[in-house]
Amino acid sequence: MTDDPNGEEAKVAFFKTLPGILTGVAAVLTAAATLTGVLVTRGGGDGDSDTATTTGEAATTTTPEESAAEGRIAFVSDVGAGGGAIFTANAHGGDVMPITGGNGSDAKPAWSPDGMKIAFARSFGGGLDICVVNADGGGFRRLTRSRGDDTKPTWSRGGSEIAFRSNREGNDEIYVMNADGTGQRPLTRGRATNAAPAWSPTEDLIAFQSDVGGNMDVYVMSADGGRAQRLTFNAVEEGSPAWSPDGRRIVYVRRTGRDWELWMIRADGGRAQQLTFTPDAADKAPAWAPADLIAFETDRDGDWDIWTVEDDGGNEQPLVAGEGVDDSEPAWAPPP
Repeated sequence: MTDDPNGEEAKVAFFKTLPGILTGVAAVLTAAATLTGVLVTRGGGDGDSDTATTTGEAATTTTPEESAAEGRIAFVSDVGAGGGAIFTANAHGGDVMPITGGNGSDAKPAWSPDGMKIAFARSFGGGLDICVVNADGGGFRRLTRSRGDDTKPTWSRGGSEIAFRSNREGNDEIYVMNADGTGQRPLTRGRATNAAPAWSPTEDLIAFQSDVGGNMDVYVMSADGGRAQRLTFNAVEEGSPAWSPDGRRIVYVRRTGRDWELWMIRADGGRAQQLTFTPDAADKAPAWAPADLIAFETDRDGDWDIWTVEDDGGNEQPLVAGEGVDDSEPAWAPPP
């Protein structure tokens, strides 16, 4: 199916003419900023304009070759869209590009292993379905048409399949399909909630969250839906797993009341390590970079912004942040 019911490519073409309209205003605002490091600000008062400006030495001294080697990051932003639209930026938060036109309903971006496509979830009048676009925003394809919500896509390591969460039969389960949308089938079945799949970049394994043991925990199963191994055993909610590029570690979210923090564990289990420490705030949706860096969404400054932390828990820095704008759900592209 190659339909484009929302005029996606036309919307993206329109959005791509917008950067620069408010460049003068953005430059003044950016000059007044006192943040050090990298800050991305985007604004459009009536929702019909969008501009991106970067500040900080890291953004101005990064060459195109360095940026390409470090990959790009996709994320969801509500700037100028009245809701969620998907954008990409370079590894330092600069060179922001709109990918979907944005009708307020796009979420959960996921890069293909070759970095050429982005899968995501879109609302079509009540339910979520999985869609795919090229990395430049063209080639829109709707892959699923279910009776419920299909969301949180994740690509197989070879790019031939996509796993996702669906409640089409009433319960949250992990499904898989071919990358063209054919062959949709469940990998999990039962009364438990099974969600947030993440495909290993090195093996045919899928990490996911499940409450089959009575509490929401992180599990790993074979990509054919075989027996799952439980990795976390704590009396708190744990989920949203993301693999390290070498497939040896998994970062995930642990929730205790209002406090959401990032933790890391070996892919075969063992002792977990806490990475972020922000009481009464939410650090969520981790995404591992090609290097030893993890992106995540956080509301520690009021709005939802995207920050990074090193995989030893040090050097937390803002990556994509704009006052009055929510930026969330980061996904890091593999290096070329």
